[in-house]
Amino acid sequence: MQTIDGDPYSEEDWRRRARYELLAEIIQGKGSSECAVGVGTTDEECHFEQFLPLCDVGESRGWITATSMVRDGLKRGLELQQTLGQNPFRLGFVGSTDTHNSNSGDTEEYDYRGVVGLRESPAVVRMDPETRPRWPMYLTPGGLTGVWVDENTSDALFNSLQ
Repeated sequence: MQTIDGDPYSEEDWRRRARYELLAEIIQGKGSSECAVGVGTTDEECHFEQFLPLCDVGESRGWITATSMVRDGLKRGLELQQTLGQNPFRLGFVGSTDTHNSNSGDTEEYDYRGVVGLRESPAVVRMDPETRPRWPMYLTPGGLTGVWVDENTSDALFNSLQ
């Protein structure tokens, strides 16, 4: 409900968000950003594919906070609809693999090679904390985004996503 500088958003800020922030990436190789148990929900399904732990009091970086989760944004959007007459968080969703090894759409769990190719393959390398101490032991293949278009052009894809 405030800018990174701590200033409250103006109505113009909310209008700008509604115009330009049309999509949210809800899942990728690092996990889900839909929801997390303990951050505005008790839904047991929100334990799925979490990459970061919840924040403790006073922590603000590298942890899950309420504003990290898409569900929280959707709830706030409905509240703002009542006060502003517009919902700046009316969003479409995309899921992606977010890989860095040129294998888009590689979401088969049985043959998953990680998001950075040779540094994470085979699975025994990816799961060994001694080999990969700074990366999570388990990554997800992420998701896929489907886009309906009338023609196979960049403009048609971007227009459809909008």
